[in-house]
Amino acid sequence: MPRTKRGLTPPTTKPGFVVVEVVDSVDGGFCLVVDDERVAGCSPALHHNNIRYRWNVRAQDFLRALARATATA
Repeated sequence: MPRTKRGLTPPTTKPGFVVVEVVDSVDGGFCLVVDDERVAGCSPALHHNNIRYRWNVRAQDFLRALARATATA
């Protein structure tokens, strides 16, 4: 998989969706990325052997889950 000049995640595939991605980096860390912005975890090495788990999530569902999580924190 060749390196690209864009961020960690591709653009969303449909309007009204956000990309949620977890990257298991070959340098030993995890990070959470939401729409090209790392929100938690290490800064992963840009390496073709990184394991990426990627989901397109409806924005309204994501915001509802986020609101629920911040209300209990």
